[in-house]
Amino acid sequence: MKWWQSKWFKFPVCVLGILVVLATVLWVAGNAWLDKNKKRLIAELAQTVEEKYFTQIQIGDLHLSWTADFPHLSLVIENVDAKGPLFKQHGHKFFTASEIFLAIQPSQLLLGKIVFSKTSISNGNIFIYTDSTGLSNLSFFKSKKAKAKDQKKPLAIPEELYIKNFEITIDDRKQEKLFSFLIQKLDAKSKNNGDTTVVKINKSILVKNFSFNTPRGSFLKNHTLETKINLRMSNANGSLVWDNAPFKISGTPFDISGKFVFTDSPWFALRINAEAVAYPFAQSLLLPHISKAMNMVKLSAPVATQTTIEGSLKGKGDPKIVAGWTVKNSMMQTPVLDISGASFSGYYTNEIKAGIPRKDSNSRIAVQGLTGNWEGIPIQSPEIIVSNLTTPQLAGGFSSSFQLKNFNSILNGHVAKLLGGEGKLQVSYTGPLKGANRTNANLQALLTLKNGSLQLISNPIQLNQCNATIRIDNSTLFLDNLQAKSQNGSAVKITGTALNAF
Repeated sequence: MKWWQSKWFKFPVCVLGILVVLATVLWVAGNAWLDKNKKRLIAELAQTVEEKYFTQIQIGDLHLSWTADFPHLSLVIENVDAKGPLFKQHGHKFFTASEIFLAIQPSQLLLGKIVFSKTSISNGNIFIYTDSTGLSNLSFFKSKKAKAKDQKKPLAIPEELYIKNFEITIDDRKQEKLFSFLIQKLDAKSKNNGDTTVVKINKSILVKNFSFNTPRGSFLKNHTLETKINLRMSNANGSLVWDNAPFKISGTPFDISGKFVFTDSPWFALRINAEAVAYPFAQSLLLPHISKAMNMVKLSAPVATQTTIEGSLKGKGDPKIVAGWTVKNSMMQTPVLDISGASFSGYYTNEIKAGIPRKDSNSRIAVQGLTGNWEGIPIQSPEIIVSNLTTPQLAGGFSSSFQLKNFNSILNGHVAKLLGGEGKLQVSYTGPLKGANRTNANLQALLTLKNGSLQLISNPIQLNQCNATIRIDNSTLFLDNLQAKSQNGSAVKITGTALNAF
């Protein structure tokens, strides 16, 4: 007897055949029933929605399909269109979708039960709107009794959810917040683990707006986010948490952790790290006014960043931002001076003083541990601070030990030309980054010469074995107690002042 003639082979084949026949019969019967009752079902559904949620809904078609999610049988709903409450006020439809697939479990269908195992939505949008008085279109979707009952109920997520080309917008005019995302692709699978639901998400999203304060602009505007992430959702309050998830923001790799807490006083916290980000790209991720402030400095080398963003999900105002960075061996251009081979760390914060609005006037940029080369001389600076980005004020300084001849490009030949020897320089500056003058800024410098050689410009005499102290007070240069020997060996002592030397 051949193996395909044995009962061990025939029995499962027969069972499978019977199941296929039953499923086919159910599919044919179901489609026939839908075709016969389609208009009535659509009309009843539209009437129910309008009576319960005060909005009109239109459905183009209903039918069953094997091909939508084989081997599952799917209920396909086409061309769903719901204007929603407050449509006349804002002109945006609450919900649209060209296709919604609800996959039916075959095993349950054979038992006469309809259980949806997967949900797929494509080509549509959802628009959540709150007007300036605090009235939201979501507030129409539940009766007062249902609201009280479900007040603490977290968001329900299907076990498997697939979304493609779907835009989500949250427009809160009262709190001046706007969040808008185009979901290019999202695959989500959830599993309940007692107090927590773990949601595995693979997504690609275009950020159109991520504004916590719409007058101030958007983070991540027109950037694409791609990630595979394990999200933990609290079954008690719907809070969302994820740790160290790899993201790509418009192709650049980042590591992001996040927490969103939905209590009576909802808040969020994000931690964003990246090993190497191009400086102009980093600017493009931030709010326009922060990016503009960063234009004061230009860097050629990539930046390692560590950023935290945290704040309330309720109420007006910007979240607190602390962005740290590390730069190595970069060309650094500033309105005050240009530094080559610059290496430093630093930070930006929009909260110098807690409790007052997080605006430019309460913001600071700090550069710490700076080393580099300025006009041919090596420099070091413990800290340089730019505060009040509305009218930027700089405070800081640097020091250097160098060969004297390298200082000629800074002196510009107004007083003397340095030919040799060693020097030490200390510089400090407080004042505006733009429009500095003798009344609103304070530039102090101390230059010490040791065993130098120089040639005076006013009188072409070369001086050797020169030791001196040169002070700079804003634009005035003071030559204090210069001692040297002339070319014929005579001892020379010189003091002097040069006005408007710089």
